[in-house]
Amino acid sequence: MSASPTPTSKDGSELPPLADFSPSLVLLNRAQTGDRAALNELLERYYDRVYRIVRIRMGAKVRGAMESCDLVQNTLKKAAEKLGSFQPRGHSSLINWLAAIAENQIRDAADRIKKQEREVPIDDLAHQGSQSALGLAPPDGGPSPSSMVANAELREIYDACVESLPDRYRELILLRDYSATPWEDIARTLGIPGPHAAQEMYRRAQIKLAGLLRLRLRG
Repeated sequence: MSASPTPTSKDGSELPPLADFSPSLVLLNRAQTGDRAALNELLERYYDRVYRIVRIRMGAKVRGAMESCDLVQNTLKKAAEKLGSFQPRGHSSLINWLAAIAENQIRDAADRIKKQEREVPIDDLAHQGSQSALGLAPPDGGPSPSSMVANAELREIYDACVESLPDRYRELILLRDYSATPWEDIARTLGIPGPHAAQEMYRRAQIKLAGLLRLRLRG
């Protein structure tokens, strides 16, 4: 059973297919031997996809206290620190690894906010967050990562619709479309009885997402 295509218009708001892993693997090998330029180039290849995963997963409370790009930079900084131990196991393994680091960063941020919000006004937390050690963050006053690409507003609408999906549909879309996770792994992660059932649930999630997109774009 084949899944239906991602429900998008021709405006480019959907994620493109995951980039060819061969150049990433070359950069990864160089970065793991200490090549800083290769490290920066490797992480830049995944910046936009990680940014969109973070934007969907961070939730309202964290979003109100931190910028998405700060969490992305935290993620990439942590990835740079751990890259030496990363072992690629397929074309989607790197983005899955980065997504897992991003989830940990979001969880840590949420815990910090819960701990501090009784003592520090929530607006003050917006000024906290890491500064990039990788040279990937936009300069102060410069455009955000999402504004550097075409159709940024539509991309935000698309991501907002994904965020508003029911939990299992949202997780399924994130795993398949944002992290390029194989169907077998999706089924195992979500407790779905096999890849065909995962594809059928994905089809239903796409129908739901298409409806949300139509409502947002008409409004």
